[in-house]
Amino acid sequence: MTIEQLAKRIEILEKQISILMEIKSQTIIISYKEWIESFSNNNNPGTSYEICVGLSILYGSQVCKNEPLPLTYQHIKPCNKFKNIKGIINLTQNDNIGGTGDIGIVFNDNTIKYYSVTQWKNKLSKCIFNPSGEKYYGVTRNVETEQKNDEAYEMAIKYRKKNNKWKRVQGCPGSKYMCGFLADKGSNNWNENERSKRKETLEKFIDLCCGINTNTNGIIYWDSKKNLIANIYKWTFNVNLDNYLKTFSHGIYIYHGNSLEDYILRTQVKYNNGIIEGMSSKKQQSEWVISKSKNYLSSWNCQAVDLNKIFKLELL
Repeated sequence: MTIEQLAKRIEILEKQISILMEIKSQTIIISYKEWIESFSNNNNPGTSYEICVGLSILYGSQVCKNEPLPLTYQHIKPCNKFKNIKGIINLTQNDNIGGTGDIGIVFNDNTIKYYSVTQWKNKLSKCIFNPSGEKYYGVTRNVETEQKNDEAYEMAIKYRKKNNKWKRVQGCPGSKYMCGFLADKGSNNWNENERSKRKETLEKFIDLCCGINTNTNGIIYWDSKKNLIANIYKWTFNVNLDNYLKTFSHGIYIYHGNSLEDYILRTQVKYNNGIIEGMSSKKQQSEWVISKSKNYLSSWNCQAVDLNKIFKLELL
């Protein structure tokens, strides 16, 4: 064994020990009330699905058989996939355990399986990471980007005045103009990085441990229309990242791959709160104080449009 291999082995063991210590500090939740309250400080848009998934698992496993479902959630149908469990763990605020998983299921033999939770939209896809345009694609706020943002804002205002529609505007030319510009910049910057850095970043996006295995065991899809868990998949990493280290831009997207027919991830470049800020739904339009958004680098959406391109999926 070389020194480098030994150092890597030590690094893996240290991480495993750290994770085990954190697991011991986590509360295993065994009641509906505890599960709901564990989200009290979480404003993530996906929180409602995660709450429902946890309640469905507790309900179906009969861990809470002496406790009625809260009135607000009595429409939820039980998930009967997991019977021999002690309880569940809320992972939404802790990426150190289970990677980017949202829920941990603790079995009676003390093993734990971690799952990502996503809304079911009739396709095997997932928003897999929210990269900063600056940190991961090297796009910085400078004179050029601010000038483009000014131009985009004026285009957005003009378009809304012409169409007399200000909120939920589809096809805004200002957003397309700015986000397309940033996507092109981000893709070019990505391709200028060393291969090793590009591969390391892809591993982070996909949430791999030591470049081999996923930190999560799989994915749970919640169907909000039927109020039940639609599907549960076990996944195994199943792609050679060396074939997908280059990117190209098309419209407002950065594609990690070789063509529109051959890519594994697609990052949507976007304004975090829209190109125009100050249009609160809680106020009348006459009370709005609109302003130009400068929040165009903080949180883009990296999506696995087809999970089958990255993982071997096994339906439970």
